[in-house]
Amino acid sequence: MTEPSELSLGGEAAKGTVAKFGMAIVGFLGTVVFARALGPNSFGGYYLLLTAVQLTIRPVGGWAEAGKKRFSETASDGRSILGSVIAGYVLWTAVAAVGGLLAADVIVEYTGLNAGPVLFVVLVATIGLFEASERLVEATGMMSVTTAIDAVRSYVTFGTQLLLFVGAGAGVVGLALGLAAASLLVVPLLLYVLATAPVLPSREIVESLGSFAVYSVPAELFNTTFDNIDLLLIGALLAADYAGDYQVAFALVVPATFVSEVAAGGLMSRVSNLRSKRRDVVMDVTNSLSYTSVLALPLFAGALALNEPLIRVFFGTEYQTAPALLVGLALARIIMTQNRPLSHVLRGLDDPRADMRVSIVALGLNVVLGVTLGYAYGVYGIVAATIVSEAVRYAALAFVVRRQLGNIELLPRPLLEQTVAAAGMLAIVVGVRSLVTIRGWVSLAVVVSVGVTGYFVLLLGVSRQTRAMLRSVAESLGYASPLSGGRD
Repeated sequence: MTEPSELSLGGEAAKGTVAKFGMAIVGFLGTVVFARALGPNSFGGYYLLLTAVQLTIRPVGGWAEAGKKRFSETASDGRSILGSVIAGYVLWTAVAAVGGLLAADVIVEYTGLNAGPVLFVVLVATIGLFEASERLVEATGMMSVTTAIDAVRSYVTFGTQLLLFVGAGAGVVGLALGLAAASLLVVPLLLYVLATAPVLPSREIVESLGSFAVYSVPAELFNTTFDNIDLLLIGALLAADYAGDYQVAFALVVPATFVSEVAAGGLMSRVSNLRSKRRDVVMDVTNSLSYTSVLALPLFAGALALNEPLIRVFFGTEYQTAPALLVGLALARIIMTQNRPLSHVLRGLDDPRADMRVSIVALGLNVVLGVTLGYAYGVYGIVAATIVSEAVRYAALAFVVRRQLGNIELLPRPLLEQTVAAAGMLAIVVGVRSLVTIRGWVSLAVVVSVGVTGYFVLLLGVSRQTRAMLRSVAESLGYASPLSGGRD
């Protein structure tokens, strides 16, 4: 099997990002359809349920992350590692299912869904199995394949949800069952790509995974809680309507983290594999940090200039607090796109303890600020708390990574060039808006297209390294780059 360090990280990230966009289109279409049909209350309740599920399966994710780390190392016993991960999934799912049914009244009260407890158990079982399988495929470094399978899951999810929602009139139950069915159906694809048959794990393998999982499990829990703390606090302090507003705003910023998500997963496997061979990893880390915010920066510029028409045209006028939330979430995504790779670097360096400690500090700060500002300023205060906490998290991760790797460049030149291009895009969009009144889809599409085109033209114009990176990625994908005809 090809090892992670032998694959092109740029090529894998590029192919994975393309697949992410396919997922985003389908996911966004589903958000528009179901948000309009359900309204803020029921739509928000569904996402509160998903948040509870994601938190519940964190032990599965943390155990699978330990399996991913060991699987990515040279001369690993893949069959025993797979057996360990499956055993951990089965044990935790049984515990979570019993706990979910015992806490049925709490789930109904929190989500407002009468079928919430049963849907909770079904989603925990199916999404947990999908995530455990996906982590091990990520260990191979084939991020483009993993993301492509996730895209298939997204397409099947939307199709099934639409069938159940519209055809059978199943409402929120249809959304949950559609996601569960799609998650279960793609697991065989993941196991086929992994091409490894599980065996009963040896005690040595279990202990090896356990030495990593003792930190990766709580880190997963803290990180996921941190990523979902806004919805958790909205559910605890405010009404489900605000969760609906938050989710429609969030749907528009999802593309911001595409490059970061794909690169971070591949980066951990690559760093782990290179370190097991005692090779340097600084260049790979710097290259990843250079481009993980390439989509987040222009998205923030667009949110500043177009927040109200974006929400109004796509989702209607019911979601009244969403425009302001869109700006705050877009800003938080910029910081997150830098945090995610740094967190995965620490895991690849076999230092999950540091990642866990940073997660604890960031989460604690987010909870304290979120509750304080949430009571004072409502949903806006909760999002503001997340922005501050993401910034603190970045500072801590940057400090630890620099201590581990020495004088690494954490703000590479391409990142600064992307910031300049995004500022230019903002000026372009503001200028176009002064000439065009946005009344519907067509006028909005025109303004957005001009802004996006302006960003990438400016970026290619000011960034020599970006032009070189595009040539390299094109070559790794087997294409002749149109930029290769001259010298920079």
